[in-house]
Amino acid sequence: MKPMLHVALLMSIALAATAAPVLDIGFSAAEGFADGGPLSGTLGMESQSGWSAEDTAGIGYAAGQSAWQRARNLASFSLDVGESVVVETTLRLVDADAAWADVDAFRIGFAELAQHSGANTPSIGSYIHTSTDGSYWFGGAESGSRLSIAATDAGDWIRFTQTITRSATTNEFIGSVSASNLTDQVGLGSALGTWTQNTADGSWGGGMRPSFRVLGNPQSTLLQIDHWTVYTVPATPPPATGEKVVAQVDLTRKRAIGGVSALDRETWFGVYHETGYGRTSFTDGGKTLSFDEWINQEGRMWPSRGTVNFQALAEDPARPSYVAPSAFSAFNSVFDSRYAWAKTKAPEHKTVMSGEGHGKYPAYMCWNPALTHNILTVSNNVAHAEAITRILAQLQSRNGLMPKWFEVMNESSIQSNYGWHWDADAWDKLSEFHWRVADAVHASAFSNIVKVAGPTDAYPFRDDSDGDFSPWQNANRKFIQLAGGKMDAYAIHTYEQMTTNSTGNSSFDDQFSRFEIWHQGRLPAFVDLWENEHHLIHGGTLPFVFSEYGLLSNQNPQGDENAYYQLRSCNGILLSLLDRPDVVDKMSAFLMSQ
Repeated sequence: MKPMLHVALLMSIALAATAAPVLDIGFSAAEGFADGGPLSGTLGMESQSGWSAEDTAGIGYAAGQSAWQRARNLASFSLDVGESVVVETTLRLVDADAAWADVDAFRIGFAELAQHSGANTPSIGSYIHTSTDGSYWFGGAESGSRLSIAATDAGDWIRFTQTITRSATTNEFIGSVSASNLTDQVGLGSALGTWTQNTADGSWGGGMRPSFRVLGNPQSTLLQIDHWTVYTVPATPPPATGEKVVAQVDLTRKRAIGGVSALDRETWFGVYHETGYGRTSFTDGGKTLSFDEWINQEGRMWPSRGTVNFQALAEDPARPSYVAPSAFSAFNSVFDSRYAWAKTKAPEHKTVMSGEGHGKYPAYMCWNPALTHNILTVSNNVAHAEAITRILAQLQSRNGLMPKWFEVMNESSIQSNYGWHWDADAWDKLSEFHWRVADAVHASAFSNIVKVAGPTDAYPFRDDSDGDFSPWQNANRKFIQLAGGKMDAYAIHTYEQMTTNSTGNSSFDDQFSRFEIWHQGRLPAFVDLWENEHHLIHGGTLPFVFSEYGLLSNQNPQGDENAYYQLRSCNGILLSLLDRPDVVDKMSAFLMSQ
């Protein structure tokens, strides 16, 4: 558990003073539910079919197996329009035979007082949906209203909190979900959206009773409930009462440079240029230097990015759509002249290598171009991943400078590089294209040297010009969901775009009026959005690789004024990230030698 600093604050929070308790059960054999009507006034858990109440090592909990159908507590409550009920359930799932089904397994919520605890119990509330990979989610039918629990955490005690508010629309309720992992002692955050549910059974008025139900549970999944708390919250809080609350501050996160007097040059002072490439004569003070040597001498930087393609390599006759193993020797001369030379100059340099894109893949490994907008796009992702690992193995065998980060494709978010854009499932296919390479590199002999990054987004303006965030939902968020668990870092290109003076808008004004400007605060916000999404889905965080950044589309003015705007963009982007040394692993400014 991360060390936390507890800070007592006096705030005008009235929730604790105005919340009305409904029930608070820490389970034991003497407490529980009623199935249908009252059972001689007994609330005993042991009287319920498929249920037992256990006390193990001082921890009491209720265990509901697949035979259980429903259970309802006798406590009741009512809600007026705008009022809410908060349902907190601490639970875990245990599966004896690991044969999880893809099914809505359980539901937790409430039903109207007079309803028998059958098909309508509960009629309002969140679902627990199990998946075949051993994971599950909690929330509503809308995907944005759910919180996902990975298979590795399914057996942890998770406290799910539902806040369900009665809408002004008859029969309608709106619910939101948040959670904490009590086993790992970490917060899991809140679902990004809410769910909306309607019922015609009368649950919108009168009395209501909390309840559980099995919806479909053919596997031997065991639902264990350690604690169940329900309370209501008024629509309008009363005046401030000066309640004391506790704020937690994570002392392990580096949100400032913290007294460090020098920046790591390998991270913050990269330049986009092929590593060891372009040794054109460069005269400085009467001495002839290569570009690489000159920029290192002048700025203590080594060029930090290169691309690779294997378009011309022959097919393996024994394995159609795979590259012939003998064909990879074609890279020897490149590796000897470029990367072996670079290693002699900067053997510990942190560099980036990228798949080139632009359709530069062998046709025998690709989809029919008629399907992919005439861009050669890999269909055999396994063959592509194998080729990448063979290329990297060849580089290692030639004693070349190995990349710290391998980006699966350069700027994979544009159609000229990945031909499935802009089909509806383009990011689904792109995600597999990435994680196949990650799996192959992780299984290689150089897995401790080379890490995999993606998707190297070319234009990650994911709030869009109208601010509706649909590109975020359909692109980066989907990539995080489908590939984030396999990646070692997220890679993006952050170029600022400006108009020319001919539009009537000055370059100076552009920094405040155009949405394609990063350094005025949008970039930290975007990194927060991406980092938060990864944490909610996969837990933890991944570093970021900014393998290209700078200024584009500034044709006018020219000369010194243009150079000023170039430097302002580069410096502004750099400065906006300096307080994140634990998040940013590599930055390479786009400053070509030509």
